[in-house]
Amino acid sequence: MSQGDSREVLRAILADPEFDSDWQEQAARWLGKAWRSLQHWLRDLPDFERWALLLACIAILAWLVWTMIASYREMMAPDASALRSAGDDAAPEPTWQALMARARVLAAEGRLREAARALQQAVYLVLASRKRLAWDGARADWEWVARLGSEPELVVFTEEAQAIAYGGPATDSGPARFESLLATAGRWMRP
Repeated sequence: MSQGDSREVLRAILADPEFDSDWQEQAARWLGKAWRSLQHWLRDLPDFERWALLLACIAILAWLVWTMIASYREMMAPDASALRSAGDDAAPEPTWQALMARARVLAAEGRLREAARALQQAVYLVLASRKRLAWDGARADWEWVARLGSEPELVVFTEEAQAIAYGGPATDSGPARFESLLATAGRWMRP
């Protein structure tokens, strides 16, 4: 086989798609050349310029890190105006005296269901403050009973209040039943 024939065979082999280089290989070759050129350029720099370049790179990197940290802190910080407006618009925490007065007014108006709920919240608020528990008006009745220690009297009071507020088996669901509930609540209202 002559040298010309060998070249033709070699070209035919390298023209095969198996040996065709794709863009990733070309990019890797280009990056390799660029890296070697950068290393060569850095080797040719005088020491002073090499150190100055290193310090400049460190300063840029430090600035980038600082900017990222500051941006993250700003992003995660609560919005002060939202906190102020939420505090201004929020209703003040009710007092047990206000809830008792509301229960009496509602009962006088014949709205016994609402009166029983207000009375129940007044009792829970008094007991929570005695145990130094934070008031949470969104808690369910039985959550308060469990949180306040499940006294048998409190369980009976809660069952009676729920029977008036939500209906249930009762022989007397009128004002007399509410007055009985009010008398039961009175034992917790004394200091």
